Amino acid sequence: MNRVLIFKKIAKYCGKMGMGKSQKMLNLYEEILSKIGSGIRSDFIIMDDQKVFLDKEDSLMLSIKNNKHELTEIELLKQIIKNGDTVLDLGANIGVYTLIFAKLVGKSGHVFAFEPDPTNFEILSKNVKENKHENVTLVQKAVSEKNDKIKLFVSKRNHASHRIFDSEEKRNSIEVDVITLDTYFKKIKNPINFIKMDVEGVEGATLLGASNIIKNSKDLVIMMEYFPKWIRKYGMNPEEILDSLIERKFKLFNINQKERKIYPINLKNFVKEYNEQKKNYTNVLCVKGKEYAIKN
Repeated sequence: MNRVLIFKKIAKYCGKMGMGKSQKMLNLYEEILSKIGSGIRSDFIIMDDQKVFLDKEDSLMLSIKNNKHELTEIELLKQIIKNGDTVLDLGANIGVYTLIFAKLVGKSGHVFAFEPDPTNFEILSKNVKENKHENVTLVQKAVSEKNDKIKLFVSKRNHASHRIFDSEEKRNSIEVDVITLDTYFKKIKNPINFIKMDVEGVEGATLLGASNIIKNSKDLVIMMEYFPKWIRKYGMNPEEILDSLIERKFKLFNINQKERKIYPINLKNFVKEYNEQKKNYTNVLCVKGKEYAIKN
């Protein structure tokens, strides 16, 4: 078995085990890649019948994982998102989810993709243009609970891991615009059907800035990353974020990547399994209103 294939198998296993985002694993990936050369990385991939240009580090490891990126999440999206829906992609990165959303909502629907990093935004724009999606609005801003200019602390190695707080990793920073969703959508009358949120620990703050949207959206589904360590670093309580969603009549489900299944969340057990001490993370599906017959 050649070394490229071995590395791909290791990367796939780590992704399944939920270890793909730990800094130690990212450093290890980079070290191995620097030694085994360019036999792994590609400039672009074909995913879901769409051309996806990658950042130069292939931070999402799409060419390594043979395009098998968050398969459980993507299968869920295809069950939930319908033609004509309005979808928000928060932390759009290079647009993997944006492109999938654009196909699912069709010409009568619309996607709003938010990405503050200039390099990611350039690739995101290129991917939307390449695939001829005219139903996508691109917004070069971060989202949070305030309207301001803030520092974005950028990762040299992982372009999917920039943060709007100092994670004490001696990162350089750039100034970017930040906006609340309630502010941005104040004059836009589209009812919001689905929100995907991967904003590196700022999920709770983003929800605070979307209070009116959540209140006024009868049937709303949110898929958000739940990474207690980074949520706490931003200054919020991870468990209280989940509590607030339950209080607003959301049903919560854990998307288990390892088992490729989703499970209803028992909050007491869930916070024992995912916490700052374990430094682990998962994606959480939050469903308000409409019942979905979700197939595992």
